[in-house]
Amino acid sequence: MDLQENLKTTHVEVSNTLSVLDESSNSPFCGGNKVRKLNRILGQERSKGLLTFGSKYSSHCLAVAYWGAKHDCPVRLLVLDEEEIDTRRFPHLVLSKRLGADLIFVPNAQAYERITGEQVKFPGYRWIPGGGHCMAGLEAYKAWFLSVLSEYPELRTRTKVVLPYGTGTTALGILAAIREEGLSMRVIGVSVSRDRIRCLTAAREFIDEASIKFLQIDDRYSGRYGERERHHDAIRMRFLKRTGILPDPVYNVRVVEYLYEENVTEGILVHTGGQLNNLLL
Repeated sequence: MDLQENLKTTHVEVSNTLSVLDESSNSPFCGGNKVRKLNRILGQERSKGLLTFGSKYSSHCLAVAYWGAKHDCPVRLLVLDEEEIDTRRFPHLVLSKRLGADLIFVPNAQAYERITGEQVKFPGYRWIPGGGHCMAGLEAYKAWFLSVLSEYPELRTRTKVVLPYGTGTTALGILAAIREEGLSMRVIGVSVSRDRIRCLTAAREFIDEASIKFLQIDDRYSGRYGERERHHDAIRMRFLKRTGILPDPVYNVRVVEYLYEENVTEGILVHTGGQLNNLLL
């Protein structure tokens, strides 16, 4: 069975003017945007090994571990953090390890040096940028959003698409599809980590200035990655009752928080996955 067979998005109509596209449903094991990007990045490729990095909350790392286990391919995951990590507390790490991935814990300050060293030490391993941040990852989401617009043509009249903004690849792929179709939608990326300037600087690696004008970065939560707040529990349960989706407490909860703070009642909300983080204590 190939990953491609399971990449089906659930469309939830919240109202006549607000829809949710749920990517957590696209794979029965670790559904979400990371699986879709990885499917495009690797395709039918068979590698000697896979090498990537991420945080202790990383769905990308789990998706890579899953791919490796499924295709009998060794995986090395560089887990970046400032503190010593008890892997038992983080579901993505527990499952990645159970799937046979090697976890290498690296302080953030040593990330570049260690990544370079790993690439030299394991020259036959396929290097995958963190979060699947590469042109192939962008193309996966361009193709996806074009298919969504084809399946649900009524969405073409919406004025905005709102989603979490990490590395930005998912948002930029959606933006590329919007530009190709000549639509007037804006993409609103709610940053879960970096500030607006850093997000836009990275975006310019992939898209032109004409497209940048359709991209809005909201960085009110920047610098608060992984920070869980007491009021999030009520926000998440409110969204669950409204849509049937429980947003994870690291990434998607910030988008739902933005949704309620700004009283967004029109547009498309992309729920990108990360469901295992709902098991965090």
